[in-house]
Amino acid sequence: MNEKSSLSAVDRYNFSGTPEERELKNAIVSAEIEGFIFSEKDIEAVRKLRDGEMTIKEVTAFVAEGRL
Repeated sequence: MNEKSSLSAVDRYNFSGTPEERELKNAIVSAEIEGFIFSEKDIEAVRKLRDGEMTIKEVTAFVAEGRL
């Protein structure tokens, strides 16, 4: 979460119109107001956790290895 851009992550990356994606977009906007900056990999990790494709432990390991 250290990529710099003047655009919000919701403007830079694709989000579908599902309720889950709208909730994710709202959470990102709220976090950005607090100063957080999100990369595409950050958003993909959240989606994998949300959708049950990976556990927190798996996401943490992938991030540590630079694979996610």
